[in-house]
Amino acid sequence: MDFVLSDISPHIQAWEAASKKSDHLHYIPESVDASAAAPSEELLKDVPNAAGRGVMRLFSLAFHHFDDDLAGKILKNTVETSDGFW
Repeated sequence: MDFVLSDISPHIQAWEAASKKSDHLHYIPESVDASAAAPSEELLKDVPNAAGRGVMRLFSLAFHHFDDDLAGKILKNTVETSDGFW
């Protein structure tokens, strides 16, 4: 299983260091707005081995920070562009 990190404010230095420790950890260096993310194929176009694979979004220790309006937009975008969420 591979994991791809993304954020509206990417933590590139930390993510680069972490991804060097595992062939299964990747990151998107550009800002990704979870309420308006591109379709998975486009978003993951530069991620190794991601072509044709399903996408599940995982909001770890973050979702409670979003107000109701933003949370609704994120869930709507997730349903429209991903295969699932956790």
